[in-house]
Amino acid sequence: MVRSGLAVLGGALTAVVAAAWVTAFLEFDSLAELGGWAATADHGISTGGFPRAVLGFARSYLETGDYGRLVKRYLLGNTADPVSARELFGFPLIGILGFYGGILLAIVVARRHRLAARSLTFFAINAIPVAAFAIAWQGGDLERYLPLVPGVALLTAVAFAAASRWPRVILVMWLVMILVPNALTLGRSAVAADRERMRATMRDVETAGRPRLLIFSHWQDERVQFSRNYPSDAKPLPVRFYDLLSPGTSSVEGWRGRAAARIRSAWDAGTEVFVSERLLSPSPRREWSWVDGDDPRVSWADLHRYFTALSYGQVIGLQGDGFLPLPPTPSNRAVLEAHRTASGTSAPSGCNLPAVVPSLAAAGHFRGAR
Repeated sequence: MVRSGLAVLGGALTAVVAAAWVTAFLEFDSLAELGGWAATADHGISTGGFPRAVLGFARSYLETGDYGRLVKRYLLGNTADPVSARELFGFPLIGILGFYGGILLAIVVARRHRLAARSLTFFAINAIPVAAFAIAWQGGDLERYLPLVPGVALLTAVAFAAASRWPRVILVMWLVMILVPNALTLGRSAVAADRERMRATMRDVETAGRPRLLIFSHWQDERVQFSRNYPSDAKPLPVRFYDLLSPGTSSVEGWRGRAAARIRSAWDAGTEVFVSERLLSPSPRREWSWVDGDDPRVSWADLHRYFTALSYGQVIGLQGDGFLPLPPTPSNRAVLEAHRTASGTSAPSGCNLPAVVPSLAAAGHFRGAR
């Protein structure tokens, strides 16, 4: 009992010290300022919901590929890229069901152990706030479930110790089911192949005598994610990345004017501007990570109309997935100026932006490599 009390006291003191350090670091002068900071900590991101959390928790342990977006397309009734119910059945679904089956088995088996009450209580104390937070806000992010790792590890260990022969065999198979796909995906050869594939898509535009600005559809584009996954490769590149928006965030509002201002600023600084060839496609391919209907405020057709109104030079890079030079012709300037004026956006000063320029930066929420 005394140890439990000391543990609770230690946790409370740690929380108080952490809060005090953050308050001092951010130089808040009052509780009102601290409350205002907390109120805006969502960075304009409004995505949430139970289905997203269910998939997100499983994905935080098990490699499922692009299954989350596949389910999203099915639930939204995506007309541009329809998904049938049959497509949902496969290894990812089996893995997700098996993952939750393993958690349930561990809970049942752990009840036989002398440490059952403590392990299950610890797991519940971890799971309840994490699950509530995930359902309320961005439950698809894998890092959302990091606080649950100690609870899951303790629960699994207690269950393994209490299990008889066959439940123990099933738990071992459960762990193998989690470890093998992760090992195959994160293995050195798989990572090297993905790295080279990303470099190949930008090899022709990165060999330039002067800086270049690359325009992408959204933050989830895998080439924008290149800087997050391989920061040592992206940092020295003589290019700047600009994603137009991120569905489900405040960046969707006013993206037309911000893009026009950013392009004009690049031209004025002598930077060449290149637009992803994908933006001129009438509909997105499934591997482009775009889901129409994910955010009702914007569709792929909106992006397509915006960029087909401009004139371009000769495409460079991979055929069908390269980059189009956007010259600062009078007609292009006029089209972009109309968008900028309509949105009331002023051009950003200078062109010294990081290698990745998330669209949320224009809204005051810079997310760097996140």
